[in-house]
Amino acid sequence: MLPKAFPGYRLAHISDYSKANMDLLKKRNSEDPCVGVASADVDGDGFLDYAFFLTNKSRHTLLVTARNVSGTSWEISKLDDFGKDGCSGSYVEMLKPGQYRDWFDTDRAPSAYIPEPGRVRRYASRQNGFLAGNIESSIVAFFFNGKRWVHLWLSD
Repeated sequence: MLPKAFPGYRLAHISDYSKANMDLLKKRNSEDPCVGVASADVDGDGFLDYAFFLTNKSRHTLLVTARNVSGTSWEISKLDDFGKDGCSGSYVEMLKPGQYRDWFDTDRAPSAYIPEPGRVRRYASRQNGFLAGNIESSIVAFFFNGKRWVHLWLSD
């Protein structure tokens, strides 16, 4: 399914990460040594869903999700394009339910909030989501709202 949806891409491997970046990422999330894949039940159906990085030969990296639809099929979606620098400093992890506010919709934001498809200013989640970012860089929260994926910037 993935090769058909994303031709030329493969799952990110541990060998795509430098030792220095792995050490930093393990300190950030010591519970899970696999920084390129995360699992969580994002839609409340009792089945695990996954977020993971895909990369290609030119190091272009995508954050993709595979949502298990009631244990019968998979819905594959591209959540974000992480660019052409490779996935060496990228991570994804489960994010617990809660109240979230976009970083750029606060007084401490470095610039104004700019609307974009799927982006919301605030989100109250009853389900887990995914948190993805790069070492010492931006962090974005992704939640499935029952119909589509929404996201908020949690830092820049």
